[in-house]
Amino acid sequence: MFLFIHKQTSKRTEIGEEGIVKFEKGISKYAANYEKAASLISEGQLKQAEKIYLELMEIDSDNIDLIYVGLGTVYNQRNEYTKEIQHYNKAMSIDSNSYLGYLGLASVYYRQSNFEKALTLYRVAKTSAPERPDAYWGLSITFEALAQPDSSAYYAEKFSEMAPDSKYAPLFKEKDEKKDTED
Repeated sequence: MFLFIHKQTSKRTEIGEEGIVKFEKGISKYAANYEKAASLISEGQLKQAEKIYLELMEIDSDNIDLIYVGLGTVYNQRNEYTKEIQHYNKAMSIDSNSYLGYLGLASVYYRQSNFEKALTLYRVAKTSAPERPDAYWGLSITFEALAQPDSSAYYAEKFSEMAPDSKYAPLFKEKDEKKDTED
């Protein structure tokens, strides 16, 4: 999954480049559980991470939408797209402004080459959180896949401006420089 470090508007979460939900310290009394699940996903211990998220579902009702996003990430890593889609949709049904849900679902459709659906969802994510760079990155690569280089370059530039320290920013800069030399 290609999500980048950012914070929810509510300042409740971060999401790492691997798409793992991480809580800021002190936001949830179960923050250690979320961190453990994120760590387990990074280590490829998906069954254990899934177990923690399912346990959290029983005890942390304040963050149920983010638990569904976390489970979606587990299923993403397992290539279980049907479950992944179900969990992102569930997150969005709980919180209709679930930026992470829209972003996760957009990435599923992008990976399945359903670029029109991905484009729609990346646009919704951008609208719900215009200050976050991830949706701009998704829009750029989706427009590139749709053979719309001008739109791709526009969103690549926006992404690079918003996330100059991202490991992906240099890739966009190289693309822009290459385009400039071709013109």
